[in-house]
Amino acid sequence: MPKQFVIDVDEGENEDWIKFLGPDVDSDGYPITPLRLSEEVKKGGPGSGFFGHAGRPGEVGGSASDGGGEGSGDADAPPPGIGPSTTYRKNLEKGGGRYKYNLRNAALVYANELKGLDWETIDKASDEQIAEWEKEASELGTKNFLEHIQDKPIAIRTPEEAALKILEEGRFKSQFETRKSGGLLDTKRRALAEEEMFNYPKDLPKEERPIYAFVQGGTNYQGPFIDQYGDVEWVLADSVKDRSTVTSDDSLTVNVNKSGWPTPIREPDDPSWMGPSAGFVVANDWSGAGLYIEAQIHGGLSTADVERVILHGDAANNQKLIARLDEVGIAYEVGR
Repeated sequence: MPKQFVIDVDEGENEDWIKFLGPDVDSDGYPITPLRLSEEVKKGGPGSGFFGHAGRPGEVGGSASDGGGEGSGDADAPPPGIGPSTTYRKNLEKGGGRYKYNLRNAALVYANELKGLDWETIDKASDEQIAEWEKEASELGTKNFLEHIQDKPIAIRTPEEAALKILEEGRFKSQFETRKSGGLLDTKRRALAEEEMFNYPKDLPKEERPIYAFVQGGTNYQGPFIDQYGDVEWVLADSVKDRSTVTSDDSLTVNVNKSGWPTPIREPDDPSWMGPSAGFVVANDWSGAGLYIEAQIHGGLSTADVERVILHGDAANNQKLIARLDEVGIAYEVGR
């Protein structure tokens, strides 16, 4: 298991970005995290994780001077749902949030843990050498992440009552429509996150909002966390991945921390896994990875996209639900 570390920044004053991000913000309101190596990194102390590089201009998300997609009128930004707004990406690449900070820590911990270099040698490394470690850590982490998720299905958990409504209406709805959530219910904050991470305009119709799911078997600890969303597990067809993106942790947390953004699940890049569990991704150690691996589904989701349903807990004895599944022809099985 890789050593973990803490990010030593002062407690922040901007509650929008969570207290641990630090008080300084740039002209666009993005927190600026000091780019320095914590002493806890060298000690292998407790904390979060690390990740890879700052992305490739011209590819997913692109690189432009300002704005972000149709929501802000930036012609150089990617289409909505494909990548982040260029303002969001630009701020992360220039040091806002945890993106660049995680990059540097990724390189140094990679050199220590996986290349076996001692801290005295690492402290004397040139900028060119650190840049090379950043590249190696990024490539290794992305390879590990893709290999870990590529054959795993994505799924959604809902309560029994919500499951009956889904079967009745034939489609899944976001919290913008249902006004309910198994996690945080804050449509204003969610809309901001989706504008920054997906380039969606603020006035995107409710029915066009992404649907949030998880990768089955993504981490060793996801069970208890996923259970809070309900006892009905909808396992989705593989074709749904064609319009899905992914993050190694909760995407809203990734957005609040300004540590990355979702990338296509079929071809993920390092911004997808740069969150708190990134150190474990580089080490290919899923015993201590984040709470779960999240998938974001774009373009709507209907019951026709469901491969099967797993009934956990009390749902296994819900005869009304079982009868409705039989009626619409969706296979089901009893889980734990």
